Amino acid sequence: MTQRGVSPKRLICWDMGNVFLPWDIKHFLETIAPYTPFQVAELDSRLMESNIFTKFMTGECRTQFQFFAAYASLMQTTSALTYAIFRNAWDTIFWQNHDIEPLLAKVRPDVRMVIISNADPLMNKHIRAHPAVKRYIPHPRDHFLSHREGVLKPDPEIFKRAFSRTGIPANEAVLVDDIQEHCTAFENLGGAGICWNAHLNSIRELESALATHGVFR
Repeated sequence: MTQRGVSPKRLICWDMGNVFLPWDIKHFLETIAPYTPFQVAELDSRLMESNIFTKFMTGECRTQFQFFAAYASLMQTTSALTYAIFRNAWDTIFWQNHDIEPLLAKVRPDVRMVIISNADPLMNKHIRAHPAVKRYIPHPRDHFLSHREGVLKPDPEIFKRAFSRTGIPANEAVLVDDIQEHCTAFENLGGAGICWNAHLNSIRELESALATHGVFR
């Protein structure tokens, strides 16, 4: 049921990381650590303090091979670390949230759904493979991914592009994202934000929050 005084939304913008795709980098770092002179905790710190993710997620570092080379340099890896080992380890970061698909099945057919995600090319495989994406948001035109758009949330530009291309204004849109800063930026444009994290929140909480915006059948 829509809250009194709140118009039903016509656009749901979905984040991917920690919404459709919960993630944890620990296993990746544990796999890579033996190929470096660093312990896992230091690898994590070096990775977070560098701008390597930003370059990859904005398309400045255009291919997974360039990212691998930049990562290998940053972490001082040995020649024994091949791209195949790196890629296989990277694939362990994400897993599918299967509770999302039944929720999307309840969305009104006239509600448009798009993806707005800070995502790199290596994440694309996981986005495309998610059953809910394949069934409900399959078209690339509805995927606003940072490495293609060249802009990261919370920059409002990526949200504005979604409004422009769908033809649906901000005040008729709701964003589901695991980072409050992103939701706040969306709200500053006139949209509604729902901060929800698959690690921390239940699917019932998400359903209740979306129901207040009148998006369900």
